[in-house]
Amino acid sequence: MKMRSFIPNIEDPADSDESSDEIPPGGVFPLGGIQAADDDDDEDEINGISNDEDNADADSNDEVDGSEDYPEVVQNGVANGSEDNAEVEANGHANIDSSEELENDSDAEYSDADDVNANDSDANDSDINDSDNEEEDEEDNDEQAVEDEDDDMDHLDGSDIDDEEDFVEMKSDSEEDSDNSDSEEGDEATMESLFGIEPNVKEANAPPDYEAKSGIVGLCFHPKRDLISAATMDGDAIVYEYSLESVNEVAKFTHHKEPCRAVGYNEDGNTLYTISKDCSMAVVDIQKEAIKHHFKEAHEAPIYSFLSISERLCATGDDDGTVKIWDLRLKKSVFDFKCGEGTVSSLITDGSMKFLCASLVDGSIAGFNIKKRRLEVQSEFYDSGMNAMALVRNESKLVVGSEEGTFYIFNWGDFGYHVDRYGGVPEEIHCVLPLADKLVLAGYDDGNIRAMHFYPHRFVGVVGEHRDFGINCLEKCRQGKYIASCSMDGLVRFWNIDYLYGKKINPKRKANIDKSQFKLESSKQRNRWDFYKDLPRFMESDEEEGPIAGPSEQMEDSDSD
Repeated sequence: MKMRSFIPNIEDPADSDESSDEIPPGGVFPLGGIQAADDDDDEDEINGISNDEDNADADSNDEVDGSEDYPEVVQNGVANGSEDNAEVEANGHANIDSSEELENDSDAEYSDADDVNANDSDANDSDINDSDNEEEDEEDNDEQAVEDEDDDMDHLDGSDIDDEEDFVEMKSDSEEDSDNSDSEEGDEATMESLFGIEPNVKEANAPPDYEAKSGIVGLCFHPKRDLISAATMDGDAIVYEYSLESVNEVAKFTHHKEPCRAVGYNEDGNTLYTISKDCSMAVVDIQKEAIKHHFKEAHEAPIYSFLSISERLCATGDDDGTVKIWDLRLKKSVFDFKCGEGTVSSLITDGSMKFLCASLVDGSIAGFNIKKRRLEVQSEFYDSGMNAMALVRNESKLVVGSEEGTFYIFNWGDFGYHVDRYGGVPEEIHCVLPLADKLVLAGYDDGNIRAMHFYPHRFVGVVGEHRDFGINCLEKCRQGKYIASCSMDGLVRFWNIDYLYGKKINPKRKANIDKSQFKLESSKQRNRWDFYKDLPRFMESDEEEGPIAGPSEQMEDSDSD
């Protein structure tokens, strides 16, 4: 243990006035004495009291109390009074000769100085105790130092503390348990307990989304059972069974070597048709899960579109603009015609099965007579490609969606030139699905599924959406309650569109293009005015006009038709 050496100042004292004060044994210590004197001078200067007045008070206190106090210490650390110089030197030499006596005298003198300075000033007491704390910190370990500091804090009673870091550390340790308890309480807190609200839990009203391992380009619902088939970019045709709780794979066919582009069922659902980029078409027995026929060279170019016309007839279209009609009993094509240079994007027929219409990406549509097996008429060429088709108004009008986002409307059977058009959203239309006599769903390249009403022409709103890719295909289940959509992200999403059948359109209200961004009930996204939906639609007013529209009413009116 390293001891601090306290050696008194034995220099000759300066001349001073006579004083009856005695110098303590061991001499005057400049370290504590000067520091105490400086603190006293600072306090006196602040309080506006001169040193002379302090000396006078000290002398008077000595005469009255009769106590022996230490003399006033000057900067050189020598007390006033020349009569005691000999005693200072004697004490000094005695302490130098004997180290043990020096340490004992120093300890005794230091403790005596603590008692005297405590009576004179609280500041001197804090400084001396701080020096003691520094020695204890060097000698003891961290835990003992913290305990000593706690004892000193109780003893000081609000005096100045030099070692603020130790004090702050002890304070943080004492509050650590309370902080941990607060964090544990915060983890257990819920929105219901904090704000008294009920959780917004919606019951499932549609089958859950299903994510496949590869992109899906085609879908088809089974006409009799809760099954849906998908065409994948891996060349597989997969059959899923769906319910409100889950979507499960029940069958998988891997007979195509290249991406499978479309799938379709016949009327009774016992047969599944598949087409592929490898120019082949296959007929699959669903009950036996076996391939009945595989036409490996059905077209010279990759097949893109398919349509089941009847139990024995079907039609296909390829990337070179060729359309073929197949007789499955004969297991061969009975009609083929090259109607353009672009891809045959879609095929459609009506209930009478008299005409077959094909849309082409070169900007035209072509009408064929199925019974006579000939081309009836081909339309003029438009600036944008024709991608998808649907029948409305009792199958009297043909709606064709284009690459520029415009709907061209033709009279069924008269495919030469359109009779009406409706546009607004500058996004490519990939697919069109009829829901009711005048209600149609369209899948756009921006990933939105929009509902449109024709006659009058109105945007109803957004039914659903895919985030990263455009909509490749839309299909409706046999009850008409659900629709399914697919995209290149490999996600099959189901939407409950039962509410759309009761949607009413006001023919007198002007159409508003902003409705194309309006989110309907089935959408996973919300409208911006839904923030105010819990507020009253009308608020009371003191003005003569009466009640005024609330925030929810104002926001809805600004975005309505």
